[in-house]
Amino acid sequence: MSETSSNAIPAYLPLRNDLIGEEPYGAPQLDVPVCLNVNENPYAPEPAVVETIAQRVKEIALTLNRYPDREHIALRQAFCDYLERESGVKLEVDQLWGANGSNEIMLQLFQAFGGPGRIALGCDPTYSMYPEYARDTFTTWKLAHRNEDFSLNVDATIKAIEDVKPAMIVLTSPNNPTGTPLKMDDLKRVLGAAETAEVPVPPKACIRWSWWTKPTSNSVIRVRPPRSNSSASMRISP
Repeated sequence: MSETSSNAIPAYLPLRNDLIGEEPYGAPQLDVPVCLNVNENPYAPEPAVVETIAQRVKEIALTLNRYPDREHIALRQAFCDYLERESGVKLEVDQLWGANGSNEIMLQLFQAFGGPGRIALGCDPTYSMYPEYARDTFTTWKLAHRNEDFSLNVDATIKAIEDVKPAMIVLTSPNNPTGTPLKMDDLKRVLGAAETAEVPVPPKACIRWSWWTKPTSNSVIRVRPPRSNSSASMRISP
């Protein structure tokens, strides 16, 4: 990789070996009426929406010197209210979480349930970012192939669950990039197989949890290698 390239990572930085030669992911910025490659809305906001946004920015501007609500309580409550109006399904705030787009949500899922010594299972062809999340979190990425019409091959997926024992199973509906919906009966079969799947514990680390009634910003995960007297701790934000 040339150091003169706009996307180049300088060679003198101590980059991870598996990232050497890689370039940052990014969709091309095209000057076209509709950018389907980044899932843009082809319709501009209505004037009333623009006015509402401007008014809210004016109201909140006086507090921009402070951090916003880390728990996104108001936003999550608004999501709950919206979902109830649109679908009739009532959820509680604790059943939703807010994040900066799907990339952050997916990365958090891989950080929580993937990691070294663990496997995530997908069904290709599917979203090209899934193996990137796996690589970023040192999670092994495995695949079960879809049918020729891109529908989920349930038997192959269940067989893969039994064989590779994944800690995560990633199913997309509608599938990206094929747009194929996931049938509820197929999903129930995969969930049934997942309930009885064995997830092996990574042999090279012993994880000790210190839990109180509820995780807080002071909760600590301690990871102790079995052949070392050293230990590492990581602070968890609520």
